[in-house]
Amino acid sequence: MQDSILRKNVEAIRLNETDTRLIPQWALNNTINRIHLRPSLQPRSAFEQRLEQTGLFRPTNNAVLKMIAVQHGVEGRRVYEALAGTSNPAPTEAKVYALRVKAPLFGHNSLKPGDFGITDANRVDSTNDWKPITSVDIGADNATSTVLWLDTVYDKIAPNTPIAIVTAADDKSYPTLRVATHVEEVSRSDYKLSSKCSRITLPEVSPWSISSFAAIRKTIVYAQAEVLELAEMPVVNALSPQKLELNTVADGLEPGNWVIVSGERIIGDITGVQGAELAMLAKVEHIHDADLPTDRTVTHLTFVEDLEYRFKPSTVVVYGNVVKATHGETRTEVLGSGDGSQALQSFALQQKPLTYLAAVTPRGAESTLEVRVNDLLWHESDNMAAQSPTDRVFSAITDDADKTTIHFGNGEHGARLPTGAENVRAKHRIGIGRPSNLGAGKISILSTRPLGVKAVTNPIRASGGVDRETRDQARKNTPLATRSLGRIVSVSDYADFAKSFAGIGKGHAVRLIDGTQSLVYLTVAGAEDAPIDETSDLYRNLVAALRRYGDPYQAVQVALRDLLALMISADVKILPDYEWESVKPKLEARLLDQFSFERRDLGQDVTASEVISVVQKVPGVAYVDLNILDSLSKEWIDILASASEKDDTLQSANLTLRSRIIAELPDLNRLDLHEEIAPAQLIYLRPDLKETLVLNRITP
Repeated sequence: MQDSILRKNVEAIRLNETDTRLIPQWALNNTINRIHLRPSLQPRSAFEQRLEQTGLFRPTNNAVLKMIAVQHGVEGRRVYEALAGTSNPAPTEAKVYALRVKAPLFGHNSLKPGDFGITDANRVDSTNDWKPITSVDIGADNATSTVLWLDTVYDKIAPNTPIAIVTAADDKSYPTLRVATHVEEVSRSDYKLSSKCSRITLPEVSPWSISSFAAIRKTIVYAQAEVLELAEMPVVNALSPQKLELNTVADGLEPGNWVIVSGERIIGDITGVQGAELAMLAKVEHIHDADLPTDRTVTHLTFVEDLEYRFKPSTVVVYGNVVKATHGETRTEVLGSGDGSQALQSFALQQKPLTYLAAVTPRGAESTLEVRVNDLLWHESDNMAAQSPTDRVFSAITDDADKTTIHFGNGEHGARLPTGAENVRAKHRIGIGRPSNLGAGKISILSTRPLGVKAVTNPIRASGGVDRETRDQARKNTPLATRSLGRIVSVSDYADFAKSFAGIGKGHAVRLIDGTQSLVYLTVAGAEDAPIDETSDLYRNLVAALRRYGDPYQAVQVALRDLLALMISADVKILPDYEWESVKPKLEARLLDQFSFERRDLGQDVTASEVISVVQKVPGVAYVDLNILDSLSKEWIDILASASEKDDTLQSANLTLRSRIIAELPDLNRLDLHEEIAPAQLIYLRPDLKETLVLNRITP
């Protein structure tokens, strides 16, 4: 397979102007794959979730708390408040101290008795050194407490603070940790020394020995304790893909509820990539966690499907109160008065454009229009000629100006309207099109705010919104719908059905066989190449419609197109008496039209002769020198767009002049259907990337 996305001779790209480090191609491919990882596919609704009643009533489950509230007749949230406030007796909190004073004992620097001519056996030991004064150095009350005499006064040593005693005896160090129960400033005169010093009383006998004066000389006391503030240990490991532990008890969460997990993704060494993933709750438990610093009860959430993204724990936010939102604002209108004497009455909607929502139908959409006559619901019909005289039906027709007109029957094909004063009413939504494809975090204001709602946001981007069909699109799609007639039999029917599905612009179907089983592999592109998420209603409804109107036993896989952005660079010589300022816009318009999304098909190649032919047909062009004809994948476009805004960014992709750019199709001779299948490629000029089309004038 020819590599038309990434050139084999491209080993690295420049990330920015200041960073000259080069990234190997294999590392770049791995990074791209992880950044563009698709979120997990959760069930469409809570009705698809499989529940086991025996597992719902366990001590830690949310259902037990609800049952407690019911049995005891208390408000449910009070139970959660009580649970959040419960904890076991707080364990002894660990503390860290810095001991700021290092002090020796009194007498450590005294001269030996022989220096003073003292040979008294009561004061001199066998080593010719002083004997410790037992009643002073150990304690006067039968050694029930230990007293430390420091060499001088340390006024900042406070009582009831820890001290460390380190004694070196026999060339070994013996540290002991004690608490100074009492500290006082006293005068002492012993060992031919006299000075004021700090006297520290300890609560119990110290294990260090003072049988010899060497222990006094070699003992060091560390005191003046200062408490250090402990920082919380950060959780650096990625969150569990199936289970999430909150930092409190959360009320109002139930199995089957939706939540959105948002935060910074963990993608190797890459930082700063934000992501959000929709997840359905399979289990809500309230578990006492003894490992927490406060030893309290917290809520654990278990998801139906594992999360695909890996999040940095310190950045994670879990959004509850998740509701499904679609584009459109609800409007109610009084259309007029019915007259039983008139046939084929019609009324026009005052608000436009009428909103259509994705649905599992052959058209792929259904209207939000609801018409009631005398408060009785009438139904929309696509074929009034097939209706009986008593059927309460109407047809809705939208013109080129997005004005929708409602037509009723004549008493033969569909019932006439009953006579009444302003008895025809309509309820519908207005708003449609690509502007509804908003990025994450772009929705912050509600047109109407329900009671108790303080704020609103969309952590996940919206997708699937498309504009109404243009005249040319309708001319192309109408024969497709007629050819498939709302049913799928052959492989080509899969492509025709997808193309006529609302929100789908292009489709390509092929049957892949490995000798034992067959697979219909369908590649689709959104209308006007609008983005389609595999979690969107458009994608899921298309898959469901293929199963409903096709062979239920035929394996079908739907994939999104692989985009190759066409790159053209040419030098153009214009004829005398023509201005480059007027010829260049025409050239750009002609090329953008000829190689636009609407005019290119999945798997359609681009040749140099085709480009030259288009340029040569523009009035005023003498000849053209084609310098670059190449393509870049969407991943490369994203990286290059974020790398540098200078013109030399595209040079790092090693664009060349090619006689033909091949748009690959799924392999018909594939042997292993378990491997990942590459979707069909689509090549066209992106009008939003003006750098993909560069035209320069050849001057004399």
